[in-house]
Amino acid sequence: MVHAFDTAGAELWTFATSGALNGTPAIGADGTAYIGSADGRLYALDSDTGSLGWSFTVGAPVSTAPVIGADGTVYVTVEDGFVYAVNPIGTMQWSYQTGRIKGVSTL
Repeated sequence: MVHAFDTAGAELWTFATSGALNGTPAIGADGTAYIGSADGRLYALDSDTGSLGWSFTVGAPVSTAPVIGADGTVYVTVEDGFVYAVNPIGTMQWSYQTGRIKGVSTL
């Protein structure tokens, strides 16, 4: 579950995913909060209200924080060894298999 608090510590909103959250959110220039979940999705949330902008399904659990590029592209790695580049509107730009899958070396 994602929780947002104001500077005094009062809870502003919560958002539930169906999987654990293992990374921190990344905040885009427009205030969108991006977070990956063990349910295999990348979520875009309005940081003021917690409302869902979109979710993008990746092939495996996300266990790291997303990274946002200068152009707003959201990059996320998943446990099956893929890296995804997702547009700020929630569509995939590209994906790349790194050659390494969790627990398996291809060397």
